[in-house]
Order: sequence, then structure tokens, then C-alpha cells
Amino acid sequence: MTEIEKLDRIAINVQSHKLLKILLDENPQLEEILRSSKNETEVVYRIRNWIEHSLKDRKNTFQFYHA
Repeated sequence: MTEIEKLDRIAINVQSHKLLKILLDENPQLEEILRSSKNETEVVYRIRNWIEHSLKDRKNTFQFYHA
């Protein structure tokens, strides 16, 4: 059994599952990152790149993020 299959078997409560579904429905790119990344380090790296790319259009927010 792969690590991902092991993690898929971890039970979360109903409220957490609903919140996770909302989060992933609103952020399909996040879902893609979580599903296709090989490990936690890759997840963090790809999410950071995704956020920085999204913030580049908002100068004040980008500056605050890097402060």
C-alpha cells in the first residue's frame, strides 16, 4: 500500500470532511497539487509557487507576503 493510499484511509469527522470538500471545490488547483504531489515537501513548494504567482497581480499583498 502506497503512502497516499494509507493517508486516504485516515478517517476525519463529518464536519471536517465537509469543510475540506468546500475548500477543494473552491480551489481546484489546490486539489490538483495535493493529489499529484509525491510528498509533503513538494506540496509546500507547489502551494508556495501557486500563491506567489496569484499575488503578483496585487502589489501591496505581494509586498506584505514578503515582509
